[in-house]
Amino acid sequence: MMNDLARSARVVRVGVSLMLLSLAVPMLGTIKDSTKATLAAPGLKITRTVVGTWRGQFPKEPVVSRDVFNAIDFTGPNDGWVAGPGRIMATDDGGQQWRTVYQGAIHFLGLAMLNAEQGYAYGPLHVLYTNDGGKHWHKVSQPEGRISGIDPVAANRTYAVADGEVYVSKNHGLNWTQVTIPGDVSSVAFDAHGVGYAVSSMSAQVWKTTDFGKKWQVSLHLKLGAGGTVRLSGGAVWVVIDGGAGMYQLSYSLYESTDGGVQWQAKGTHPTAGGGSAPGTPAHAYLLPGATLVDFQTLTAKRALLVTGCWACGAGTIQLSATTDGGTHWINHPDVSGYEGFSAAISFISSQTGWLATASGLILSTRNGGNTWTERYPLQPLAPIYGWWWLRNTVGFGIGKVGNANALLETTNGGQRWKQVAVLPSTPGPSFPSVNTQAIDFVNPNDGWIVSPASDRLYHDHDGILRALAVQTFMSKRNPQGQVTSVFFSNRNDGAVSTLDSHAWYTLNGGKTWRQSVYDDGAIALIAKTNPQLAQTLAHLSNQSQTIGYQSIGMNASRIWLHLGSGATYLISDNHGATWRELTFKRYGPQMMTFSPTGRGFAVNGSYWMTDNQGKTWLPLLP
Repeated sequence: MMNDLARSARVVRVGVSLMLLSLAVPMLGTIKDSTKATLAAPGLKITRTVVGTWRGQFPKEPVVSRDVFNAIDFTGPNDGWVAGPGRIMATDDGGQQWRTVYQGAIHFLGLAMLNAEQGYAYGPLHVLYTNDGGKHWHKVSQPEGRISGIDPVAANRTYAVADGEVYVSKNHGLNWTQVTIPGDVSSVAFDAHGVGYAVSSMSAQVWKTTDFGKKWQVSLHLKLGAGGTVRLSGGAVWVVIDGGAGMYQLSYSLYESTDGGVQWQAKGTHPTAGGGSAPGTPAHAYLLPGATLVDFQTLTAKRALLVTGCWACGAGTIQLSATTDGGTHWINHPDVSGYEGFSAAISFISSQTGWLATASGLILSTRNGGNTWTERYPLQPLAPIYGWWWLRNTVGFGIGKVGNANALLETTNGGQRWKQVAVLPSTPGPSFPSVNTQAIDFVNPNDGWIVSPASDRLYHDHDGILRALAVQTFMSKRNPQGQVTSVFFSNRNDGAVSTLDSHAWYTLNGGKTWRQSVYDDGAIALIAKTNPQLAQTLAHLSNQSQTIGYQSIGMNASRIWLHLGSGATYLISDNHGATWRELTFKRYGPQMMTFSPTGRGFAVNGSYWMTDNQGKTWLPLLP
């Protein structure tokens, strides 16, 4: 019989619906309206020749990974599996190497391994079984209805939930028998001795049985909520009760019982603007992070992990929260960076060792409980994922790599190869990295400014030494944490920042002292020092509606560039704003763009692109 720790590692891993992932693609804007409004803005003289169109000038976009992973399950430090649409992959060395062990037409949603040899992979209408560690998978019968979860309790007892009903198989899925339950359920968890719990899908109730499901009684009842997930670990039962949903947000509450479901304690709560109050609204419970719960795993009666996601944060982000004292306190680890979307699944074999698979095709591992992550699949070329800055055509700096948004990277060969030169000592916490802002600005190789991915620090890199400015510098009543979103410097002394509360601060002495600007954008505040008329024109643009205003602004020496609205049009000026050239991106606009003083440009619009001719043609930056 497996112990509780190994048992908890076998629970079903199912990510959030992939339909939400597709929404992470930037929306097409009204380019025609943006252009008309820009032409009407006083002070802007625009050349209408479109020289940067991608159509017909670009090779086929590079595809780093076509994989989608909905589930991951490890039974020990070496043996693990991931599954997604049409594919199951396995590893026997902790994720350093992966091999495909099944390929077909089944859209897999979950994995449920009993041990290193036996287990199940399933989609809504299919169940596969393996008894040789996943070398071979055999299709077995399935319960009636669409399957939402499978839980192997022992070699001769496997439970499944399909269309709200509970089924049990005593012969590895060859036959299924329906279990009598009080009503439709969303999740069940049994032990090998017949004790089980089921979460109602129609109300905020948890039922309990002690005789393999012959009789049930109400164990937990809340007034608000419906559906959720239940887990058994270390003699305790953990349950998440779902609340309301809206605006890609889900409210929920986490409860635990250590006395067989007689008494329950709230261990965490998460109300949302879109989902309303959390079920039970326990005032004393810990306020959990994220916008939506995407995975949930328990290890013991004291240790549990939650993965939460935020679709609206940058290109999508997830965060791991963990407790080691039964939910009294939680540690929010730094956000996991380097992918689009926010759907993910976890599998931990201890409080320190675990793996993460994302719906954008990444597999990461951690050996320190989620403080840092190492990319395991696919092994992509090292490149910045949060922010870039070019000094000249060959020298550039970047922030963030897959699994560590705080890494500082440098290239000396035009971005073909990058190396990590430092790590920002940013405090752990919600970071929500986004490539929509200018996070880094170097005026020379030894003098640069960096916004931490958590936006809670502005760092000055001088001669390789990183120094953080006190957040109190940029504090205000509307922005009590002093969060900085972008930084702009024209030389070693003159610079400005934008803050989360739509204020700008500027310095004329290299950051020794700062003053608040009358403008709300750091780039405009910096431009105002040398070109007040242009600053007024840009401020006029920024005050327009989002459709006709600009989404992002950047500057480097005499060059200024604007990305208009949320569409594909952008403007470039190489003479301090006296005249402008209008260019167009292919398909949809860039999430971020930057140019060096010598003309090299870089852009992100789902793939990484580079230009050496001021935007006339763009080429893939990474293989």
